[in-house]
Amino acid sequence: MFNYCCSCTLDPKGWCRTHNRWIKECSGVFNTVCHYTNFNFNHVDWIIYLWGGEKVLSGTMLPSTQGNGGLEYTGERVIPEEENLFYHLSYLTHCMEYESAGKLIEPYMTVVDCACGVGYGSNYLGKLAKKVIGIDISKDAIAYAREKYQADNLLFIIGDARQIQMENNTIDIFVAIETLEHFKYADKFVHEIYRVLKPGGSLFLSTPDGDASPNKPADEKTGDFHYCHYEKSELEHMFADKFVDLRVTRDGMNGDCYRIIARKPDKELTYARK
Repeated sequence: MFNYCCSCTLDPKGWCRTHNRWIKECSGVFNTVCHYTNFNFNHVDWIIYLWGGEKVLSGTMLPSTQGNGGLEYTGERVIPEEENLFYHLSYLTHCMEYESAGKLIEPYMTVVDCACGVGYGSNYLGKLAKKVIGIDISKDAIAYAREKYQADNLLFIIGDARQIQMENNTIDIFVAIETLEHFKYADKFVHEIYRVLKPGGSLFLSTPDGDASPNKPADEKTGDFHYCHYEKSELEHMFADKFVDLRVTRDGMNGDCYRIIARKPDKELTYARK
């Protein structure tokens, strides 16, 4: 069994995002550190301590373990229990996106975590919000989330992001981490975000940088589940006619993706799907 304690250069104080404590506190919990390395992931240098097991070379990819509830890491579905170093850092960068989204949340708010996967992000947001609704199209992922993350203010439902089973104007914050690129046509998804948000409600979304990583056809056989990587100008056009206070930056996923933060107008606009 391998255990990782990870901090990144964005947090020089050494906070262990794996265990939500200072890395120095982990030394009293695990066996003597058997490996220490710097590892670059998504353009950020991570400081990694490996506890227990055999020493591995810097950058070595460890095999997947069986501690993942029977779910398979697909390259898109992120599973916290996976022990592969690459998978684990992918999980931590997703956690950093949820941490950023959490800065928009107030205790009275109702939040949607769209394409929530196995629910770890919804669970984090649930510590900040009045209610969090995690939505995912995968029955297996939702079953996992319901079993692992149980709280009075958490609800996990199976659903399609292009046809959300919710009333109009009911959500304060809509979070979608790495979701937009999975739709061949994104207009229905954008419409649903607008529809379910309350007037004045906020959107937090991240998606791959189409300027740096151009489009290519999705092919699940090769592990590529993305239909479209949008350029910044395309994202601005996509959201500007429906939302205000729009910001499109390269902050997403440690600078590897675009991050979109926007707000639905206080006075609801009539939106006709083209």
